[in-house]
Amino acid sequence: MLVSQQIESSTDPEERARLEELRQLMTSMQEQQTQSRQAVAQQVQQILQEVLQATDPEAKLREFAEYIDENFLGVLAANIQAAQRNNSLAAARRLQKVYEQAMAVVQESMPPQMQLLNQLLTAPDKAALNQLLQEHRNLLNREFVETLKELEGQMRQSNRQEIADRIKSLRAQISLMV
Repeated sequence: MLVSQQIESSTDPEERARLEELRQLMTSMQEQQTQSRQAVAQQVQQILQEVLQATDPEAKLREFAEYIDENFLGVLAANIQAAQRNNSLAAARRLQKVYEQAMAVVQESMPPQMQLLNQLLTAPDKAALNQLLQEHRNLLNREFVETLKELEGQMRQSNRQEIADRIKSLRAQISLMV
């Protein structure tokens, strides 16, 4: 039952007062979360504008490396889609290039095993995948397999079945190597 419904159905004045206080607290928390999301979105948009206006966008991305996260990449992807919908092909290409540069900056700051995972997930074919596994055999261990298992679960919970299936396949292949 919703708090509002509980307030309406309550006949005890103390219970009603407690529930009113709870409703006010919940409303306040929701407002704070909304304001926080809006502030993050504004900050991300401001950073993106600075990157786009920079003479060297890649250098500017490196300067803002700590701010390149899911929020930044999500806003950037939304901007790419909007440019494509508006048939602004030059803008879409420029934004796509910034996206690729941002992903490179993110990948550089990742631990070696996560860098390897990204390379494995984007390998063009099975031969390239096997070559990467052989070249980076020193990074393959039980801990990496467990990390893949956790990541697979996260992807499934996020309804990203295709990536989860690819991770599961990788995990099985790597398990045979360690």
